[in-house]
Amino acid sequence: MQVEFTATAEEDLLETLRFYQAPSAMGDSFNAMVADVVAYLTQWPYTGHRRRDLTREDVCFWTENPYLFVL
Repeated sequence: MQVEFTATAEEDLLETLRFYQAPSAMGDSFNAMVADVVAYLTQWPYTGHRRRDLTREDVCFWTENPYLFVL
């Protein structure tokens, strides 16, 4: 499975890295967490849970506190 980020997700990632002032320990930790989540979800793409109260779209939600990934 190939992972593609929406334009909004890419903007959010870059904004978060700027907030953490990457490269830094927090920025590096954030990068590693995102890479780990992407690697895991690439192997198990339907991991997570549906939120019909939030959307009728065919997406799953995965929480990696304090972040929420929408797949």
